[in-house]
Amino acid sequence: MNIIVNGAVTLLVGVIGGTVGAWLQGVFIGPLSEQKKVRRDIAYNLEFYAHVYGSPGIGPDEELREVYASLRDNGVRLGGTLDITCYALFERVHLVLPQRDVRAAAKDLKRLANQVLRANPEFTQENPDLAKRIRMQLKFPVN
Repeated sequence: MNIIVNGAVTLLVGVIGGTVGAWLQGVFIGPLSEQKKVRRDIAYNLEFYAHVYGSPGIGPDEELREVYASLRDNGVRLGGTLDITCYALFERVHLVLPQRDVRAAAKDLKRLANQVLRANPEFTQENPDLAKRIRMQLKFPVN
C-alpha cells in the first residue's frame, strides 16, 4: 500500500511542479526574454539601417518603406514589453530596463521611422543623434 501512496504523491507533486513551472514560464520568463529579443532586434536594425536613416528620403522607395516598417515595429514591440507582470519589481532588481527609458526609446524609434521617409536636410544630422540617444536609453554601447 505504501508503494501506491508514494507513487501517487510523486505523481501529484510532478503534475503540480510542472504546472507551476509552465505558469512561471508564461507569466514571467517568456516576457522577460521578449524584451531581450526586442532589444537585440533594435541593436541590429540601428546598425544595419544606419546608412538609410543617416540619409533620410534618399534611396529606393521599397527600401525606405522596409526601414520605416522595421523601426516602427521595433518601437511598438518595445513599448509592448512594459506589459510584463510585476515590471516594477523586475525593474527594481535590474532584470528589465527602467520604464521611462523604454517609453522614451519606443517613442524615439517611431520618430526615427517617420523621419526615414522624408528628405529633410535637418534629419540628416538629427537621425544619427536620435539613434545614439536610443542606444543610450537601451543601455547599448555607444560609438
